Amino acid sequence: MVLKRKINRKKIAIIIITHNAQDYLLDLFDSLSKQTYPKDLTEIIIIDNASRDETVECIRKFKIQNEIKHCSEMKSKDPRPTIRNLEFSFLGVKLIENKENLGFAKGNNIGIKEALKTYPDYLVFLNQDMVVESDWLERLVEEAETDERAAVVQPVILLWNEKDKIQTSGNKIHYLGFGYSGDYRESLISCQLSVISYASGAAALVKREVLEKIEGFDEDLWAYHEDLDLGWRIRLLGYEIKRARRSIVYHKYSFTKEKSKYYFMERNRLIVLLKYYKIKTLILIFPTFLFMEISLWIFALAKGWIREKLRSYKDFLIKLKFTLVKRDRIQRLRKVRDKEIIKYFVGKIEFEDVDNFFLKYIVNPIFDFYWRVIKRVIVW
Repeated sequence: MVLKRKINRKKIAIIIITHNAQDYLLDLFDSLSKQTYPKDLTEIIIIDNASRDETVECIRKFKIQNEIKHCSEMKSKDPRPTIRNLEFSFLGVKLIENKENLGFAKGNNIGIKEALKTYPDYLVFLNQDMVVESDWLERLVEEAETDERAAVVQPVILLWNEKDKIQTSGNKIHYLGFGYSGDYRESLISCQLSVISYASGAAALVKREVLEKIEGFDEDLWAYHEDLDLGWRIRLLGYEIKRARRSIVYHKYSFTKEKSKYYFMERNRLIVLLKYYKIKTLILIFPTFLFMEISLWIFALAKGWIREKLRSYKDFLIKLKFTLVKRDRIQRLRKVRDKEIIKYFVGKIEFEDVDNFFLKYIVNPIFDFYWRVIKRVIVW
């Protein structure tokens, strides 16, 4: 009972980035309005990245409805409103309209800056295409409060159209910098261990003091790998990343293979590898890194994405100076060796939507064997 009261007094800021989201927001707002966590302790900050549809109008309606509820509750028969009186309205709903699409990283950083003005205990990042269970937030806070080392907690994210299957139970990191959904399309029973490699940016709770230390997302990444980058940085400071198995949300998820996505993922993967690994680790992974680059060139050639692959190298080099500055700062602040970090990395890419014969029977066995060998050598 004491823990329950403690959990229910933590102040939360939920940050939502929107872009052309009118088809998603009704379900999202409806589910948020039914949450069991006290709404008078929950602030919602929405950052719109220059939507061209009716997104902003939808958000304004939600904001006005919340304000009307709040005012009516304040004017209730009891002249001294209690938490019970205010449980139906959120502490606040704020809308920040960007004049251009600033991407996931910068958009969230704007939300973080706004949230920190009111000193929440936790910040929650939530995608626009999510639907949450009523107790999702309560379960997240409960998990965070029971483990002081847990800086990040992710709910179990299920597929909206197949609610008995997982979209991600916690993302996985391949040692060459690829990130992918854990337990994708598996049943909920697959979620056994609570520790995960990193939390999906689609839905994750982060302690305020940790975000202040790491200064939010890396805006140079713009889109893709931002959550992987954030998770790796948090682990280097010695914190834990966990999953709250009883916290359930649903994702209206669809896997896409696009030119722009390929470019961002390739560029950002190089940036992340250079920022975090020790030089000796980079040297050890170089043989398989080179093999993977050849494979990715073949893939780009087959898809007609050569220009995107070249552009990823070009922009990586343009940002090299800034990346090295960030690397220097991170390496000075880190409290955990590569030896400890790589315990959370895998040697295979096991994701159904990118599964093929070459990956499954040639690349994965070779890379996994090499990883099993070299990670025994990494003692720094």
